[in-house]
Amino acid sequence: MPDPDWDINESGRTVPAEGGQLVAVDSITPLVSIDRPPAVVLEEARAAAQALQDVIKSKADPVIMNGRQYLEFEDWQLVGRFYGVTAREDGDPEFVEFANGIYGFKASAVALHRGEVISRATAYCLSDEAKWGSRPVYAYWYVKKNGDVVPDDPGRDQIEWEPNPNKPGRMRPKKERVKAGEEAVPLFQLSSMSQTRACAKVLRNVLSWVVVMAGYKPTPSEELDIESAAKEEADGSVAQAAERRSPKPEAVGSTPTGPASATVDVAGGGGSSEPVQGLAVTPASAAASAPPYQTYPTAAKLEEMWHLVKDLKLPRKQHPDGWMVELPAAANAVLSLPKAPILIQLLDAQQVDKVLAVLRREKILMGTTEAEDAGSSGGSFVTDKGKRVL
Repeated sequence: MPDPDWDINESGRTVPAEGGQLVAVDSITPLVSIDRPPAVVLEEARAAAQALQDVIKSKADPVIMNGRQYLEFEDWQLVGRFYGVTAREDGDPEFVEFANGIYGFKASAVALHRGEVISRATAYCLSDEAKWGSRPVYAYWYVKKNGDVVPDDPGRDQIEWEPNPNKPGRMRPKKERVKAGEEAVPLFQLSSMSQTRACAKVLRNVLSWVVVMAGYKPTPSEELDIESAAKEEADGSVAQAAERRSPKPEAVGSTPTGPASATVDVAGGGGSSEPVQGLAVTPASAAASAPPYQTYPTAAKLEEMWHLVKDLKLPRKQHPDGWMVELPAAANAVLSLPKAPILIQLLDAQQVDKVLAVLRREKILMGTTEAEDAGSSGGSFVTDKGKRVL
């Protein structure tokens, strides 16, 4: 029924009834307005971004892909603390199955600010992912004098013996780590990862703009297929990086470029440069007699080298093309290079083999190899639970 102060005329329009009043509207209230002064919001975000950078720089094992760094769940929690935002699971993870045999878990999470839900997210962890379907199982096999590797004790006369670093003056059977098969990833791990992904994702929904201001990628690292991407990067980006650093053909009559070293910006921001060993700038006359191509190491060898670098706690720092690593003096000696940080992603296959030999020996001498723990337990199985690969 029409309002008493209004009436309908002959044209069907609503008009003020006799004695009714029109109300003048000076302005229209917008549906969305600025909540706080932008300058204040940006200043607070810069402070949060700087604080985040200070913490991330001190991480021993950052997640790097294609030269960009990604944050882990605990890093997102830190950003949330700056703004009083926390993440909480929204119910228990749900087991899901698909017609093609893929299975896993689905989890949801909410972001809370002073007890109020401000965002919600859902994430999965499924068996069709490279890391979450199955994983390799390894065993330590005996190395025989003729070079063969066997799972069972071949007898004292046929075993290759080596010094035991845990018992000076004693010898032990030499063993080699061998992939023995595959095993399914336990369901509880898929369930836990789905929750972690959901919580990281909901924080990303609210705070990704701050993370991007700090210079990091907004995707949580838990959502990345790091294992597959690392292998692709090791196979592809090494060649691309070497191509970028390779000398360009010189014009006829030009003067050779000179010193057999190159400089790169270690900080990646136009700061001071450091010499990168192993990157020779070859004069055109010498390039004519050089091999037409360079052989690059396999992804498996680069992966092994990176694990050894971390296990030996060698000094290293991030570089746009990989990592600058300060190798042991013995490694510099076999490479015929002075002691200086080396960009390991630019070493060729032969150089990587030489460095690996030195690092393996260093690890044995320091008594940190996994084989030392397995040596006393025969051919026991161990599972590779590597979190990520650079």
